[in-house]
Amino acid sequence: MKAASRRRKRIFRHVRTNLLILLAFLVIGAACYHVLRIDLLKNAKTLGTSLAKSYAAEERNNLTVYETLITFGTEAIDWQLQEGSDSENVQLWISMYFQRLYDVLGVGTVDPYAVLDGKIFAANPWEGVEDYDVSDAVWYRNALAADGNVIFTNVYADGVNGAPVITVAQKCRNSDAVLAFDIFLEDFQLHSNMLDLPEGASFYLCDTEGNLIYLQTTVSDDQDELDAYVKK
Repeated sequence: MKAASRRRKRIFRHVRTNLLILLAFLVIGAACYHVLRIDLLKNAKTLGTSLAKSYAAEERNNLTVYETLITFGTEAIDWQLQEGSDSENVQLWISMYFQRLYDVLGVGTVDPYAVLDGKIFAANPWEGVEDYDVSDAVWYRNALAADGNVIFTNVYADGVNGAPVITVAQKCRNSDAVLAFDIFLEDFQLHSNMLDLPEGASFYLCDTEGNLIYLQTTVSDDQDELDAYVKK
């Protein structure tokens, strides 16, 4: 009996030791997995941040195209006004500028117009443009407040057709003349410079209020669903 009891005790101690060793391995394994998971998430975040910065820089280059073209226009208008050119000659130059703009960006990519003496001179005049009170326009007020710097509006509904649009605008430095481009969302990106995204990645460009300007994704084709996803 005593020998059997001692044998059972030895077996129990052996089993208990093995269980403790197994438990220790499980604890160590869980800790290693947790540390590894954190490291993987950190690496993924670092990579994602690096890619986002790279794509943001590339998109910044696209925006610079609009800024460069509009700055060239405002400086030329400003120079003519400073030299005493009459309104008719300034409008003639603006017409030629609009045509050159289409040569560079393509017809329909932007809808350009200028404000001279409070009146709009548009490449594509709309019905009622003669009576349009430009002082009520957010883009006009923002351009005046920026005092010579290029401004981009948030997304808003176009007053003519209700389509979502953003406006790039700039005031001449020595007068209240303003040059502006309306850019409808489907035309915002320079499509010759589409981003080369990693497999499974998506790119979303939003305004300062979180409104979706455009995107590259294979997640969904439903615009309302994507808008809700991006805002969330």
